[in-house]
Amino acid sequence: MPLKRSGQPRKLSVSEGKAARSRRSRSGARAEEARDEADGAIKSDSPSSDQERHQALEAVRQRIDQVDAELSALLSERFLLSLEVAAVKADLNIGVKDPAREQKVLDRVGAASDRQDIAAAIQTVYQNIFACSRKLQYREDAVAVSTAPQDKYSAAAAEGKQLVFPRVTIVGLGLIGGAIAHLIRSRLPNTWIVGSDIEGRNVDKAIELQLIDEGETDLIKAVSQSSLIVLAASPAANLTLLDQIGSALNQSQLVIDVTSVKSVIVQAAASLNLTADFIGGHPLFGSEKSGLDAAAAVTTDGAIFCLTPTGKTAESTIKRLMEWLSLLNLKADVVDAGTHDQVLARTSHAVQFLTIALGAELADLAEQCGVERVSSLAGPSVKQMARLMNSPSDLWCEIASQNQTQIVEALRSLAATLDVLSNAVATDDRSAINTLFERARSIGAAMTQPRA
Repeated sequence: MPLKRSGQPRKLSVSEGKAARSRRSRSGARAEEARDEADGAIKSDSPSSDQERHQALEAVRQRIDQVDAELSALLSERFLLSLEVAAVKADLNIGVKDPAREQKVLDRVGAASDRQDIAAAIQTVYQNIFACSRKLQYREDAVAVSTAPQDKYSAAAAEGKQLVFPRVTIVGLGLIGGAIAHLIRSRLPNTWIVGSDIEGRNVDKAIELQLIDEGETDLIKAVSQSSLIVLAASPAANLTLLDQIGSALNQSQLVIDVTSVKSVIVQAAASLNLTADFIGGHPLFGSEKSGLDAAAAVTTDGAIFCLTPTGKTAESTIKRLMEWLSLLNLKADVVDAGTHDQVLARTSHAVQFLTIALGAELADLAEQCGVERVSSLAGPSVKQMARLMNSPSDLWCEIASQNQTQIVEALRSLAATLDVLSNAVATDDRSAINTLFERARSIGAAMTQPRA
């Protein structure tokens, strides 16, 4: 919810009301004159010369100009009224965005034209008007929040006011960036979301899906006014992005990333001497698929979100981020970057590469027996692993590069254990096999227990 304003909602002053009515009256009269002139030009016999055609064109353009003057005056008044509405909503602790109200307006204005294409165009214009109105409203809320004492954040959250990060920029609108946008839109609908991506079509798609309120191709502009910046590109791209925005940030901002290797980017953030705070982040959700289109299907509810602060990260900033994650129904787990990478190399990265190795073996088998035969005889566990076999290789090459030491160590250790297991099977050493099962069972039971 927006920060509650004190005092009465702002009303249009008498002078503002008179000025608005006067503008409408003058612009309406001019529009009528231009309309009559243009109608005369249009309805007369077809122009017989280029000069007459240009005169007819100019007459229509003058009519358009007068309509624009009237529209701009009315839009100015509408935006002022939207700020009044926002003030009332703030006093009532009602969120800024009201999809049901917006849909009613769209239905009403769309009925203004019998032509379907024009009706659709009018509705598109009004969707942009809604976005601009919300931007003005959120901007006032952001100013109110930025001037509020830090100790008000916890109290505000306790009262259900979504004030921790009123404006969030997501850089990288792929699978994870899109999933986070979906999550914010669902749980914290009053948040103003700015989206930026090297692929313009991703920005356009995110706006079309109403996942973001604003698209910005200029990276510095995209992050300049946001209290939270989420770097959601690939591991290598996030390093570049952090370097690019570092000097443009200020001490009131927080930057997080969402990649699954933490040591490299945490060290990079520390070496940049950022004015803003930085916390490495890793949401433990995802998919073997990639891209914004797959983001809606990602399951995020109750997921772990690892936090790896730098040595310079303020404790108050960690608490604020944890509070925000809690509002998103995510469970924060603070861990140092080295431990994170050591564990993830074995619980995620090695699992991915083991699955790829198995998939390559099955591909060889399919060349001998046929794909249909291998598929029909595949057990449930292999079918579950098949999902990982479809993971994007470019992403995993970057992960392998950034967590190389830990992944190599994990794979070599696994290879040694596989040697022990293969020897046990070859010699029918059931005791050795049972020992491995018991060790695996003990950790398996612990990992499947519900997390407190």
